[in-house]
Amino acid sequence: MTNKNKLNSFNVSEFEVFKTGVIAHYGKSNPQAATLLLILAFTGMRKGEALALRWNSVDFNNKTIKITEFVTLDADDKLTISRGKTKYSIRTIGITDELVKLLLAWKKHQQSKCKDKEFSDNSLIFQNINGSSSILSPAKPDKWLNVIENEYHLPNISVQGLRHTYAELLIRYNISPNFVASTLGRALTLRH
Repeated sequence: MTNKNKLNSFNVSEFEVFKTGVIAHYGKSNPQAATLLLILAFTGMRKGEALALRWNSVDFNNKTIKITEFVTLDADDKLTISRGKTKYSIRTIGITDELVKLLLAWKKHQQSKCKDKEFSDNSLIFQNINGSSSILSPAKPDKWLNVIENEYHLPNISVQGLRHTYAELLIRYNISPNFVASTLGRALTLRH
């Protein structure tokens, strides 16, 4: 199979191994990695969208995340946060009880690391080490995913492949294509 035709997603059993592996490997040693990888896997969010999330984007009571921004490079090749480009990219998505618990635990951990620095609801959820308010490098999630793939003998997919896995699992379980498209921030395009 050529690289162009390579499947960029996990099947159901590989996805189960991935979930277990993320918690086992990163749960205690790197809760930011565990939280980010599982948010990506269970929401179908784009990496740039996840890296731009702020704590005020999360509604813990209603179990939702509002996606309004994404990380991109500016004209000087510096990471910056921009507003969503289309009406489809700005959206609210539901999250599970497990993700709520994971996010709350990560928030508590992050607050404890920001002792001397200001922490607010406008703080980025995923930041560089030591609570600095700088944007987490987009290369980090790829490195973290690669560790799990190698340690648990999973196929090498990209972080975008977690988005593909999420979409494929929803479709497999007969979730409406309109719901899948809106959750992913896409317009529904049917091919004839």
